[in-house]
Amino acid sequence: MSWSVKELVVWLNEVERVADSRSKFDWLEIPPTASSTAIQEAYHAIARTRHPDLFRQLEPAMLDRLVRMYGRITAAYADLKEPEKCAAYLRELRGPRPQTAPPA
Repeated sequence: MSWSVKELVVWLNEVERVADSRSKFDWLEIPPTASSTAIQEAYHAIARTRHPDLFRQLEPAMLDRLVRMYGRITAAYADLKEPEKCAAYLRELRGPRPQTAPPA
C-alpha cells in the first residue's frame, strides 16, 4: 500500500536534508551486509510505497522533489543489484587499506 501524502512529505523533508550524506544502502534502507535478495526486496518495497506514479496528484513542485529523490533510490539499486558494482562500492565505503611494512 502506498504512503499517504503526509507520510511522503515527512519522508521527503527528512531525506532531502541529508541526501548528500546518504550511502546507496541508506537509500534502500538496508545494511551494507544485505544479500542480493534483500537488496531486490528493499527496492520493490520502496517502489510499492513511494514510486512517483503513485503520487501523480501532487502539485508539480512536490512531484519534482519526489522524482529527484526516487531517482537516487533507483540509481542506488542499479549499482547494488550488480554483484561486481556492489563489491566495488563496499570497498569504496571501507576506504583504502592501511599500508603494512614489508617483511624484514
